[in-house]
Order: sequence, then structure tokens, then C-alpha cells
Amino acid sequence: MLLSSNAGPDELKKLVRGGVPEKLRGRVWSALYRMKVHDMREAKGPNYFQNLCSRTAEAEIPENHKRQISLDLLRTMPNNIQFCDRNSEGIQKMQSVLHAFCLHNPQLGYCQGMNFLVGMMLLFVDAEDAFWCLVAIVERYFPSSYFDQNLIGAQADQELLKDLLRNKLPKISAHLAALDIELSTVTLNWFLSLFIDSVPIEAGKAFSHQRQAELVE
Repeated sequence: MLLSSNAGPDELKKLVRGGVPEKLRGRVWSALYRMKVHDMREAKGPNYFQNLCSRTAEAEIPENHKRQISLDLLRTMPNNIQFCDRNSEGIQKMQSVLHAFCLHNPQLGYCQGMNFLVGMMLLFVDAEDAFWCLVAIVERYFPSSYFDQNLIGAQADQELLKDLLRNKLPKISAHLAALDIELSTVTLNWFLSLFIDSVPIEAGKAFSHQRQAELVE
């Protein structure tokens, strides 16, 4: 299999970028994310996620996070049968993962966009692996400021995008400026959800392949 081969980092990245077969996607994605958080999983112990889930019923999560999570649950892939109503299994798992993350990282808590990251992962992995995938993305893949209250990292990416647009597509950039359209009002959520909410589902999976490839060191 891909991860048990003797492929070096560059070759492994190339293989992942080429796409992972559907039936192997959960195993490969989980393995790549585990590589990023192996030390943390070892330090926290094997029952860490279950322990967090058992605490979520004790009202330790700030109300503003619980309220926003509740609102965002049914906004996540509403046309997918796993997330179509509040009692569906996918919605219950997503809520557990997001609540657990709020307890795991109380300084950050919940940021809109995390629901789409978790939703995509839950299509292929179980709730515990989805939790660790979220930890890897938020705490190891991106800088700590990307999903914080001020979204400093994500806002910096919006400025980079504007520069790219001015350099690569100057006519479109000028047209948006003439209409007084602030690009980030459209694109910020694209970045926070890693484009999962902005493109067709298959394209979202393709973006996920690219992201996972960058986890290879």
C-alpha cells in the first residue's frame, strides 16, 4: 500500500496529489494526519477523544461556541444523506467532534469553516480520526493565528490573493475595484473551509488530496 511502500517524501507527495482511490481514502488520509499529531496522541493517551466527549455534556463549552456550532451543523453538506437532519448520524458525530475540539483547544474554540473540514473527513473516517484530522489541520498545518478570533492568518491570505489577482488577472481586479467590491467578503470563507464549501464535492475531495500531500515530510 501507498504508506507502507519505500517511497520517499517527494514520491509520496506525487502519489497523493494524483488522487487516492475512494476505498482507500479514509485509511490514507487518517495515516497522513496521524503522522502530524503522533506525538500529541501519545502524550494524551488512547482514550483522550472519548474523555473529551464525556465532558461535553457538563456544560464546559462556552455558550457562544455551542450556539454557533448548532447553527452550522445543518449548513454543512445539507444535500448529503449523512447530514440531512439534526438526528442523522453524521450530524451527531460532527457535533461531538466540534465540541471535543472546543475542550481540547479552549483558547481557540470553534471557528466557522471547521464544520466543513470535519464534515468532509466524516465521509471517510470515524469521529475520532476526524477529530485528530481537525487538530492536525488547525494546530500543525496552519499557523496558530489562522483560525483565531481575529483570523489574522486567513486575512493575510486574502491580501496575497488580491496581489495575485492584480498580477495575474489585472482586468478582473480593476473591475472589482471599480465596483467597490471587497474580495475578502467573498473569498474569506473559501479559505476557512479549505474550499470544501465553495466547489462541487468531487473538486473538494481533489483539494483535500493536495492538502494531505503537504502533510508529507
